[in-house]
Amino acid sequence: MKIHVLDSRHYLAILTAREARSLGLSPDTGKPWVTLTLRDRLAAAHIFSEISRRYHIPIKKDRIFLRFSRIPSGETLLLFSLLPQKRRTLRPVRPDRWGVFEFLKAEDLLRGAHLLCRQFPQCSTWLYQWPSCGWRLVLCTNLKSFPSLRCRLGEYARFFGSSPALVAATREHGAFLCEQAAQRLCGQSFPQD
Repeated sequence: MKIHVLDSRHYLAILTAREARSLGLSPDTGKPWVTLTLRDRLAAAHIFSEISRRYHIPIKKDRIFLRFSRIPSGETLLLFSLLPQKRRTLRPVRPDRWGVFEFLKAEDLLRGAHLLCRQFPQCSTWLYQWPSCGWRLVLCTNLKSFPSLRCRLGEYARFFGSSPALVAATREHGAFLCEQAAQRLCGQSFPQD
């Protein structure tokens, strides 16, 4: 078994086919890592135990992440990575989500606007005339309510996509009609007579 110390947090163990078979990590089993048996996992733990003993690795506050691979030469590679115990949560830079919906009929557009006004009043909307389909409604809402909004609005319109490039193409090629479109279509921004 060859051990390579890549840095203080990454260790690579290279086992020959014979060494892998003797530990129960036979390359001819064809099992992916998620279906490895308890014996296979214990063998990997034994290998890391040997690495930590040999290189005096303190692992009390770390998690061990293992990548397992068999290469065509018959050798088995085990890459051990030490990760901090505390998990990091990745948050998006902007907590908003864009969406573009296409409406074919004016009736569906008005029903969709009423739905947005009643159930998603915080949603910002822009309406564009679109030559091939009728209208496109561009909206921006928070990530938490976007899946529900997409599902509910899908009853009246076809969800076209949510990429920034699609929003930009709609703004560039569509004929802009109004901002805060849902509120305007519901009559909320106009004085009532």
